[in-house]
Amino acid sequence: MIVVDPVTIGDVAFSRASPKWVFDRTGASVQVPAGVPAVTYDPAELSKAPYMIIGADDIIGSAAGLLYSNVADTEPLWTAGSYAKGARVRSAAHIVYESLADGNTAALTDASKWLNRGATNRRAMFDDRNNTQTSTAEEIIVVLSPRAIAQGLLLGNVDASEVGISVTVPNVGVVYSETRNMIVSSSGSSFFRWGFNRIKRKTLFLTLMLPIYFNGVVTISIRRPGGIAKCGMCMIGPTVEAGLTLMGLSTEIKDYSTTAFNVDGSSSTIERGYRKLMTLDVTVDTANIEQVEDQLIGWRQKTAVWIGAAHRPDTIIVGRYSSFKKVIESYPRSKMALQIEGVLS
Repeated sequence: MIVVDPVTIGDVAFSRASPKWVFDRTGASVQVPAGVPAVTYDPAELSKAPYMIIGADDIIGSAAGLLYSNVADTEPLWTAGSYAKGARVRSAAHIVYESLADGNTAALTDASKWLNRGATNRRAMFDDRNNTQTSTAEEIIVVLSPRAIAQGLLLGNVDASEVGISVTVPNVGVVYSETRNMIVSSSGSSFFRWGFNRIKRKTLFLTLMLPIYFNGVVTISIRRPGGIAKCGMCMIGPTVEAGLTLMGLSTEIKDYSTTAFNVDGSSSTIERGYRKLMTLDVTVDTANIEQVEDQLIGWRQKTAVWIGAAHRPDTIIVGRYSSFKKVIESYPRSKMALQIEGVLS
């Protein structure tokens, strides 16, 4: 079992005194204004993942989090004043609020006057829910500065044809680039199925191979040409090997939908979200089991990426463990049983 311990995605300060020229997706040269991170495509190979250009005049803050996104905030930042019923604003914490009354002068903390609508579109992919998605036409581009030895990256609830990842290191350049096709081959070597089967897309992207640089800047491109690119979860952070997963791992879902039955037998259903649950046993070196236990205690009530087997996407859950139990069987290895409860989907 591998765990990705995600960094908190805050706001990263950035400054550059002058504009910079880059290449867009079509290979055209465009100017990026001063004070905005410069993300470019390689004009010699436009199919490669875009990357951020970091020069001597680019000053990146020391905090961990979001450095750039091409998804704009559409709601105005809340300021003291009067708001009409139905008006939407965003807080400094990137949460959207809707006014519940005309002439609303209350602060956002007044729940009787403001309704919390969740994270902004720009920030939806970084909240703690898999069923809220960041979406924009054609392509989502975000640049993250994790400020950690972040080898693991997960994108969940993705609706895209292609995902591109690159890592740029100041004074070094591009040290990693990967482009992955998200369309699932379902033809089975049949021309008929190739021509008429419905297109299926992978909804989860995972890599545990990001290079080991503390100051690396990660550029993520989520593309769906001719459509709306969407992403419901983005988590990046260091990876921890907690033990070897044993056979017998099981998964299930917990559905929060409700069905009401009438006296004549008819029914009505209100569809709600669900959580994915996973139960697994891992084997751990007996000499290290106390260290693993301390690590798990440190992760209590923390959302992380739990990977039963990296080659099996159905054994990957973003969530928290609800319980764990260690069994010191013998030397040199012992067992540990865990139950993982996924985030709302």
